[in-house]
Amino acid sequence: NSGTCQGAMNATNMINGVVAGGTSFDEVNDRITIPDFDYANTNSFSLSFWFQETDLTGSSYQYMYSHGAYGTFHSLNVYFGEASLGIIPDQNMLKTIFQDANDATSTDGLNAGNTLGDGVWHYYVFTVNDLGDPTVYIDGIAVANITFNGGQSFNPTTDIFWGSRSDLN
Repeated sequence: NSGTCQGAMNATNMINGVVAGGTSFDEVNDRITIPDFDYANTNSFSLSFWFQETDLTGSSYQYMYSHGAYGTFHSLNVYFGEASLGIIPDQNMLKTIFQDANDATSTDGLNAGNTLGDGVWHYYVFTVNDLGDPTVYIDGIAVANITFNGGQSFNPTTDIFWGSRSDLN
């Protein structure tokens, strides 16, 4: 599935990554959009990517990945809460919010800690199996899971957004 660069992205957004080239987002309107695809009503899947966060100043959220409308069934959102965010527990926190076909709305999510805005490349992995048990791994270490979520079908209907939330907020 190929993505389309949107916003003010150009050649200066291309940076050196861990495996190959990477992309730098401007926190304003840069994003990569990938057309939605069918998960075939699967109960298990994984998502993985490398990321490097160098600036968490500000009072909003920095979205890395969004598939499905935030806070609804069939959604997966991965983002940072910035340092001056009004919701103190979310400050400097890498959060993963996952809801399959049956999970109640929860913003507690899978909190991966607040030491990741360090300018170092990290490897993010999210897994969910047939019984549920969604888990976030950072650099190969399980850092968060919610045993009461997952285990139902998952099939968002929005495009996938890298660097932005599905509603472009």
